[in-house]
Amino acid sequence: MRKLTATLLLSLGIVTPIMLLAFLVWMHSDYNTYLWVINGPYPFSHMGSGPFVLWMFFIVMAASGVLAILSRFLHNRSRWNDDNAPNQQVQTTTHNL
Repeated sequence: MRKLTATLLLSLGIVTPIMLLAFLVWMHSDYNTYLWVINGPYPFSHMGSGPFVLWMFFIVMAASGVLAILSRFLHNRSRWNDDNAPNQQVQTTTHNL
């Protein structure tokens, strides 16, 4: 279960900045789209501001870094638990008389 969670966190850490960049490219692709976005509610109304977009990008990159570090920690912890787990198979010995 930890490996699945670690993989999910790593995927979110990789996909989130890509989605933000894709949104910014889409927003600036057409002037009408740009106007439609910046006339929206709070976070979108500030998308026309360079400093706001820069801060948003830095926050997303920091969150992605935290997710990647957390993913690595969970992956290492699950691998450590797998290595130190007692052997589940019962070993039988046969004696030749």
